[in-house]
Amino acid sequence: MHMVADHVFLLAPKLSKLVNRMVASNLVLRRHDDDDRRRVIIVLSARGRRALTECDEATAHVRSHYRELLGADVTLFEALLRRLALGIDPAAPDESPARS
Repeated sequence: MHMVADHVFLLAPKLSKLVNRMVASNLVLRRHDDDDRRRVIIVLSARGRRALTECDEATAHVRSHYRELLGADVTLFEALLRRLALGIDPAAPDESPARS
């Protein structure tokens, strides 16, 4: 839970409450790690996968629209979004394309 909390910029207690609500809604399942019973693993349920697919489909037009608006800058924008999604590591090499 601490790894996930760090990745999504939430404090662990706040994330726990969010995960509890997601478990209650049957969007995720909480499992104990077989190797380390202190660790908790969070996985998408079938309902969570369907919800994610529906969200992706619902936002497809938005992604298409921003690609159209950004034109050639879309590659840079998507590289920056990837860095944010993966957690910006100052030691990591810059993968964003050079600007002309």
